[in-house]
Amino acid sequence: MTLYFRDNGYTVKEVGGGGKDGGVDLVITDKRGEKTAVQAKCYADHNKVQVMTVRELVGAKRNYDCILSLIVTTSDLTGPARKEAAQFKVDYWHGGLVDSKLRSWGKWTPSNRKAKTTTTKNEQSLSKTVSNIKCSCGAATVKRNNKAGAEFWGCSSYPTCRKTKAI
Repeated sequence: MTLYFRDNGYTVKEVGGGGKDGGVDLVITDKRGEKTAVQAKCYADHNKVQVMTVRELVGAKRNYDCILSLIVTTSDLTGPARKEAAQFKVDYWHGGLVDSKLRSWGKWTPSNRKAKTTTTKNEQSLSKTVSNIKCSCGAATVKRNNKAGAEFWGCSSYPTCRKTKAI
């Protein structure tokens, strides 16, 4: 993920070293100087990110003077974790979105370790959340929810691009 963010214009500081990292793996800083705390979780599809991970990130981002937070996972979040993420404005990239971003980046080759059925599940998940509508920056738009729970289309290159469109 470090290389991905660097290639997308971020300054990246690796703060987690595997194991107990205090809830933050990377601190990425955009061109405006806004810092985002990133927690990355490489999980199997059936193993979803728990609410405790969201809470740890919300608390830990302050230790790095970050105003934004992002969970990147190869799987997804549990229902309670999604609710908590929405409440505390924690953005997250689920497995299908991560796969899409890395494929469009062009410097990543997917591993053959996952079974074909897993890929199919990710593709189905992605097709439900990714729109044919393109953002003005050229990236695909993704279905998201605001604080009130209303859906909208947001740019898939968030936090680089923050453009949104009503559904």
